[in-house]
Amino acid sequence: MTGKPITLGILFLALLGAALPAAGSSREPYARVVVLPWKNLGSQAEARDELMPEFVAELGRAGFEAVGMDSVRASLRRHRVRETGALSQRDAWLLSRDLGTPWILVGALDIYQDEPVEAGLSARLMNSTTGDLLWADAFYATGLDHAGLLGLGEVSDPRDLARDLLGKLVRSLQRTWLEHPERIYDEIGSQALRPGLILVPFGNSSATSQGHWIVQNVLLGLLVGQGYRVIEPGMATQALRDYARFPQGEIDLAALDSLAARFDADYCLTGHLTEYRVDPDPSGADVPVVDLETRLLEAATGRIIWAGHAEHSGADFIKIFQVGMIRSPGRLLQETFARLLPTLPAPLGGKN
Repeated sequence: MTGKPITLGILFLALLGAALPAAGSSREPYARVVVLPWKNLGSQAEARDELMPEFVAELGRAGFEAVGMDSVRASLRRHRVRETGALSQRDAWLLSRDLGTPWILVGALDIYQDEPVEAGLSARLMNSTTGDLLWADAFYATGLDHAGLLGLGEVSDPRDLARDLLGKLVRSLQRTWLEHPERIYDEIGSQALRPGLILVPFGNSSATSQGHWIVQNVLLGLLVGQGYRVIEPGMATQALRDYARFPQGEIDLAALDSLAARFDADYCLTGHLTEYRVDPDPSGADVPVVDLETRLLEAATGRIIWAGHAEHSGADFIKIFQVGMIRSPGRLLQETFARLLPTLPAPLGGKN
C-alpha cells in the first residue's frame, strides 16, 4: 500500500490537535466540525434554510462544536466553493486550513414535500486530509409510517418528520464517534487496516432525475458501516474530471487505475438505477418501486469480482394487514441495498 505524503500527515496531526479535546476533559466538545450548507435535492429551499440551524443546535447538544456559519460562508466565498454537496481535495484542504479543523460535515435534504408528506436527510463526516469518510448515514420517512387505525398517528407536517430525522442523524454520528476511535486517530502514512473504496456515480434511467444522488447517499452509510474506507465522492468526481472523464455506471481501466493510485483504493463500486418511482395502490396509498444493479470492481485489474441485481416494491415487505409496508422510496432503496450488500466480499484489508 502506498503511503500518504508526510506533509499531509503533519497537517492532519496539527488540525487534529486543534479539533479534539484535551485528554480527561469532560466538558470539551468531541470535535470541532465544519457544517457545510446542505445540498437541496427537493423543491423547497426554504425548508433547508429553516432546518440547518436546528441541525447545528442538535450537534451542539450531542457534544460537537460547529464552526460559526458566518465563518463557513466567508471561507466558501473566499475560495469560490460553489458545490457544497461534494468537495474536491482542493476545496476540502482550503476550508480546513481556514477554519482550523479536519472534520467537514456534508449533508443533503434528499426529499421534503407536503403531499404526500415525506422527508429524507443524509449526511457524512469526512477527514479532509485523507478524503476518507469517518461516518455516513441517511434517514427517510413519510407521514403514514406511524399511522394506525383511522389514521391515528399520521404526521401531517414534513417539518415534524424532518426534525425527528435530524435527531436520528446526529445520534448516529455520536454513536460512531464513540464506538470507532480507530477511525479518528488513524495514523497518516501507516498501512490502512480497511480496504479503500471509490463510489463512481450510478447511471440513472429512472424517471427521477435526482435518483442517482439518493442512491449515493444511501450507499455511503451502508458501505462505511460494512467496514470499507470510503473516499469522499466529491474528491473522486473531481479527480475524474481532471482526467476528462465523466462516468456514470461505468469506468474505463485507465481512469480506474489513476483513481486507485491517487486515493490508495482497492475497490470501485458502481451500477445503474433503472426504476425509482411511486405507483398508486388499489388501497389508495402510494407504493414505491426500485430496480437497480450494482457491481464491485477490483481497482488493480478492473475485474468484476461481485455483481448484484434487485427489484423491490414497498409492498414486498408487508407482513400482515399492511404492517411492514414501506412507503418512502428512499427507505425502500435502503432496504434493497441492505439486503444486497451483505453478499459483497467481506473487507479483508488494504493493499500490501
